This record gives sequence, structure tokens and C-alpha cells, in this order.
Amino acid sequence: RREAARAGLVTAAAMPNPTFALEWEGLGLRDAGRSIASLKMGVSYPFLAFLPRPHRIAAAQGDRAVEEESLRAEGRMLVAEVGSAWFGLLADQRRSAIATALSQNAREAVALAVKAREAGVRSTYEVERAEAEALEASGDEAAAVSQLRLDQLAFAFALGTDRPAFPRAIEPKPLAQTDPRGQATPVAIPDDLLAMALTSDPDYAKAHAAVCAAEAALHVEQFGAFPFTGVTGGAGRKSEPGLGGGGTGSLEVPIPLFDRNQGGIAKARAALAVARAEEEASRRSVISTLASDWERVRGASARLDRFAHPLTLLRRKTESSARSLYAAGQIDQSEWLQAQRDLKSAEKAEVDAWKDAEVAKFTLEAALGRHDPRPR
Repeated sequence: RREAARAGLVTAAAMPNPTFALEWEGLGLRDAGRSIASLKMGVSYPFLAFLPRPHRIAAAQGDRAVEEESLRAEGRMLVAEVGSAWFGLLADQRRSAIATALSQNAREAVALAVKAREAGVRSTYEVERAEAEALEASGDEAAAVSQLRLDQLAFAFALGTDRPAFPRAIEPKPLAQTDPRGQATPVAIPDDLLAMALTSDPDYAKAHAAVCAAEAALHVEQFGAFPFTGVTGGAGRKSEPGLGGGGTGSLEVPIPLFDRNQGGIAKARAALAVARAEEEASRRSVISTLASDWERVRGASARLDRFAHPLTLLRRKTESSARSLYAAGQIDQSEWLQAQRDLKSAEKAEVDAWKDAEVAKFTLEAALGRHDPRPR
């Protein structure tokens, strides 16, 4: 597609070819045994064809820019898709690890319940309940592992593998914990980010290039009101038998009496109006998308920093206290198991909140052009 657009530019920049003509007059006529046939040779050229040529080149350049921006938009979509899939894969790995830990805790609870029943301090009901909890936890673990493998396959094929593969995302290094209240995303979108989004957005650039191409095409059609490209001039030489030879000149000018290309001009003006409307629609779409991405970042970051992470910390403290109380015999096993489930549920919710926050940030960065593929 890129090479086809470049070929269109080469075609628009090409100059027309000259025409070589031969003309014979008096063929077959004889007078006193002497041929009176004359020969005329000439070369003609549409010498006014250069007038609309710059606009043809500008239109072709606009078409090439449209194609380049289309390819850049597709590359940006692929980058955003792969980046979001990577965060999803990392979240799946964490969910799988949490489900495995919960399953291990459930199995340990079963062993403790069996020992307590043998010691006569717990009933068979509590053992059966612990076994049911363990079976449910094992099912959740198997489901998490199965979902992880499916997402690994999808991620591998998105990267271009030609056979099944199960890649794993490398865990990023943990960042130093800071006070999230000092990192709150501003409510209003900064003007510089809005300008950056408009500058880097390929769809808006594509729409602007289409406007430039439509303007150049209109100029080409306006030149067609008078057929400059049809004006040809010629020069040659004519040979007359018995009289000698001499130079000739010619000029052919079409008369724009009936057709002044009004249809082509009207069509080009309509195409320009459509292109300008699409450019404005694209500009508003960029602003709308950026505003939505900005709000997703604010909402997802607030959910993670203000709710999901603090809740996990509290659940972890609660589970630690419940473990100590259960070991001291102050609470029963069901309360301890419930504290474990609450902790794992909070950890899963934090993973989901982390994924949403990271995907929202990555999407916003992609809208600002920070992850665009390198131009070819």
C-alpha cells in the first residue's frame, strides 16, 4: 500500500510525452512521369501541461499522506492491543498465583480439621466443610490456569508466532510506595496534552491530508475549465518535390464552448466539503476519546490507590490476626477460612484494579503517540 501510494506520486509528477508525426500528401498522383508526393515531419508537445502539474503532485502527495497515516493508525491499534494483552497476561498470572495459594490454604485447613477431629475437638461436619472448601478452591485454581493458558495462546499469536506457544510476562520491578494522594490525576485535561493528541493522532492527520488532497484536486479541476493540457504546439519540416523544403509550425487549441468542466469542478468542491467535515469530525473524536481515556485513568487510579490496595492491606492484617486466634483456640476454623477467602478476594480485586489502571494509562499514552511504531 505504501509503494502503491508512492507510485501514484511518480505518475502525477511525470511529464507528458511529445508526439512525432509523419504526413504524406499527393500519394499516387503522377504528372509527366514525375511524383508530386510531399512529405511532412513534425513534433508536437502539450507545452501548457505544466500549469496544473504542481496541483496534481500536491493531490498525489495528499493521497500518499492519507495512506501513510492509515498504516500508522493500524500500527497504533496493534501496539495498543498487544500492550493491553500483556497487562492482561500479567494479571492472569497473578490471579493464577492467588488461586493456587488459596487452594493450598484450603488443603492445609482440611489437614488441620482432620487432626482436630482425631483429637476430639472438631466434628466430622467441619472436616466435610473444609473438604468442600478445598474442592471449590481447586476448581477455581484449575479455571485460573485454563484461562491463563488461553490468554497465553492469544498473546503468542498476536506477537506473530506460527505455532502454539505459552509465553509468560516478566513481573515488573516493584516501585517504591508513595502517598497516592500526592499523585492524583488533575480533573481537567492540560491544554498541552490536548495539542499533543491532535498532533500525533494518525486519524486526524489522515483527515487533514485528505483535505489537502481535495484542495489540490479542486485546483486541478478548475484548470480544466480551460483545457490547458489540450493545447499543443508543433514544429516540423515539409519537403515539396521540385520546390525544396521548409519549416512548419502548428498550434492546436481546444475551444471551451460547450464543456467548461463545471461538473468536475462541482464534484471536487463537494469532495472538499466532505473532507473538511470529516476533518472536523476527526478532531472532535480525538478530543472525545482523550477525555474518556483521561477519565478512565482518573477512575482506575483512584480505585486502585484509595480502595483496592488499602483493602488488601486490611484483609492481610485481619487474616494474620485470625490465624493467631485460631492457633490459640479463640475462634473456630470457619472464621479463619473466611478470613483467608476475604484476603484472596481482596487480592484478586486489587489485581483487577491494577490491570484496569495500567491498561488505562497505556491507552492514554498510546493516544498521545508515546508508543507509536517507528516510521519505516
